[in-house]
Amino acid sequence: MVFSSIVLILFIGALVFIRFRLFQERKRNAYLISVVEERTSELELQRKQLEIKNNELEEVNRQTVSQKDQLLAQHEHLLELHEKLKEVNEQKVNFFTNISHEIRTPLTLIAGPIEVLIAEGNLSVAQEDRMMQVQQQINYLLCLVNQLLDYRKLENGSMKLETGPGEFISFSENIYQSFVFEAHSQ
Repeated sequence: MVFSSIVLILFIGALVFIRFRLFQERKRNAYLISVVEERTSELELQRKQLEIKNNELEEVNRQTVSQKDQLLAQHEHLLELHEKLKEVNEQKVNFFTNISHEIRTPLTLIAGPIEVLIAEGNLSVAQEDRMMQVQQQINYLLCLVNQLLDYRKLENGSMKLETGPGEFISFSENIYQSFVFEAHSQ
């Protein structure tokens, strides 16, 4: 009987131990399930947040691509306008060059006879003064025409701009003299 009591006690002890281990395992499993569910819900929340961020980034990317396309179109348009502006400027410079040559020829043809009249000495003092003024104005116009032609050379790069001393007083005197006749006639 003692032996059966010991076996019974051992059997009951083993049952209690097994039940206790099962209880601990169930408790541990329940804890692990709650941890897994919590981690799963955190991961799901992170996935949703990443999806929202991804959608936002896709929208920003679409806007960026759209802006890039607009900028490229504007750039192309500006390049076209630049080319047209260069063409118009070239036409303008060609026009001024042609006009300058057309003006230069008659001025030179007018200057020749005036120089002859002044050199002959058959003019009165007043007539000679007026012819000198006309000659000065022709020279001034020829200078302006030459400046227009020089501008063309500067644009083409066949002439370099250089600074140098000038005669400001004689320059001012020439301008003054060009208006004296007009002032006296009024």
